[in-house]
Amino acid sequence: MKNSYLIIFFLCIAKFSTANYIDTLVIPNAEVLIKLGLKNNSNLKIFKLKISQSNYDYKASNYFKTPQINGTFNSQDNLKLSTTNIPGAPFGQPGKYIPISLGKPFTNSMGISAVQSVMDWQHIFQSKIAYQNTELLKAQEDQSIQNLKLQILQTYYSIITSLSAIEISEKDLQLSDSIVKIIEFKYTSGIIDESSFNQAKVSSNNIKQNIIQSTTLLKQSIAYIKNLVDLPVTTDLQFTLPEQLIVENKPIQELGSDKGLLPLQQLVKIDSLQIKEAKAKYYPKFNLVGYKGYDQFRDELGIDFSRGSWNDYSYISLMATLPIYNGLVSRNKVKSMQYKKEVSKEQLKSATQQSLMNDQNLIENYQSTVKLIEITKNNFELLNKITTANFEKYINGLISLDVYFKSFEDYLKSENIYLNMVSNLQIINANFEARN
Repeated sequence: MKNSYLIIFFLCIAKFSTANYIDTLVIPNAEVLIKLGLKNNSNLKIFKLKISQSNYDYKASNYFKTPQINGTFNSQDNLKLSTTNIPGAPFGQPGKYIPISLGKPFTNSMGISAVQSVMDWQHIFQSKIAYQNTELLKAQEDQSIQNLKLQILQTYYSIITSLSAIEISEKDLQLSDSIVKIIEFKYTSGIIDESSFNQAKVSSNNIKQNIIQSTTLLKQSIAYIKNLVDLPVTTDLQFTLPEQLIVENKPIQELGSDKGLLPLQQLVKIDSLQIKEAKAKYYPKFNLVGYKGYDQFRDELGIDFSRGSWNDYSYISLMATLPIYNGLVSRNKVKSMQYKKEVSKEQLKSATQQSLMNDQNLIENYQSTVKLIEITKNNFELLNKITTANFEKYINGLISLDVYFKSFEDYLKSENIYLNMVSNLQIINANFEARN
């Protein structure tokens, strides 16, 4: 009994330890997340499964390239034998025709038949369509990979920007708290009035509010990126901040081809093949048919496997089928496919034009944002120096509290503007990186 209690105790300890185990993953750069996403993302796994399925569909569509061989057995009761008239002279009835029945009332047959398609354009085009359907799935997979990379990169840069914003705001809060303590001392000493003390506390609270907002955005982004790369919710992601928030004087990247156009291009190809497949219903079909078997003719119902009871019967033939009339189904099908192709072409044309416009806007936004980054960063650094200097001046009684607060507020505004510009540039950079 004591041993049983010990086993239960250790099992509980093991379960508790497992339940509280948290895996930690260090993220030095976005490339690590992209690799995880390409490996784990459930949508990409589904695409791979669909492509494998489509490959087998394509192989199945080529069945006409190999002969179809079947074994057959047939037992037939000829309820009424066919009759024919023969001259009666050999039977002593010159000038007359005598009706006679040919064959036996019961027939058994068994053998092997083989059919080989020699030329069937409809099946040929169906096979090509099956192949292009696989290519369509691959194009959709490429589009999905591009979108996944873009989402990962944008979320990663949002996380890095939030971490940087929190780090800067915490330094601002240290300075603001120092001011609050100094002003609180002066307020309790009766040197300044309550409004100046309250203004210092409001300034500090604003910074705390920014930290809370940035922390909330950070948590949301981390939760979202876990979902993108299919990591457990309990995984602890630790992000390494880069040495530079943005790389200055970085040459513009080459914008790769837009994978979002690939599925539309593939649909136009499929529509063209579907038109040919619909027209192929008018084309003749040629099949080679072969049969090797045995027949047995009997006067009564039954089957006999004795020697000599079966007769050889075999043949080989070339069968040609030419459609003559099937109503207006084929004609209307061709017309429908032609309109479908025109729709696909217009959709591709519109999407291509929109993609080109988006690319042009992206490049222009990149160029203008880089210039704005340079200006806002310069303002941010200058106002940081001014605020630091004004703090010393206020401590030494060279400027008033209002002058210091004005410079500090300008500094905080320039900080927000700079971080917003950084975020905008990172979003633009994510588009470039996702396309390469």
